[in-house]
Amino acid sequence: KQLVTAQNSDGCWPWFKGGYSSSYVTRTILMDYGRMKKLGWLTLPDIHTDKAVKEQSKEVERNYQSMVQHNPAWLLTLKPTASIIEYLHIRTLYADAEVPFGEADKFYLSNLEVYADEIESLYLRGLAALVLHAHGKDSRANGLMRDIRREAHRSEALGMYWPSKNGRCPDIRVQVVMMEAFDEILH
Repeated sequence: KQLVTAQNSDGCWPWFKGGYSSSYVTRTILMDYGRMKKLGWLTLPDIHTDKAVKEQSKEVERNYQSMVQHNPAWLLTLKPTASIIEYLHIRTLYADAEVPFGEADKFYLSNLEVYADEIESLYLRGLAALVLHAHGKDSRANGLMRDIRREAHRSEALGMYWPSKNGRCPDIRVQVVMMEAFDEILH
């Protein structure tokens, strides 16, 4: 209920109720809610995800058009950022949302396909594989998953897992994305 009442009129969520909309908070909520909804674990009435996806899409398109206008050469070397990869993943989770796939979306998807191997974050590579798979780029997604599998550690107690880079407990977000990616892409 708090999630529903905290949603701003533009469809996005703030850090704190009544505050300015935050792209980061909105992406996080949309990704988590989208996963839970896909698994049938959660349904929230009155949550306006389509409006939030539309607002995220407008923001990405505005930023892209600004880059095209002010510094088009930068687009030739632009590599996918965490926020863009998460945004593209949201677009796959909400493929049924009535939000057209715009010029920016097409550019970033193409860009992701080219630079996916250069993504250092395991979490983001997992999301990239999910995005590429959802868009029919299966051989590219499978290649990423093969590389991800090679990085896995295995133990009798934990099964296959990916330890954190700092030696502490594995990041739960990484493990969740890996389970999702292995289930969806490699069945």
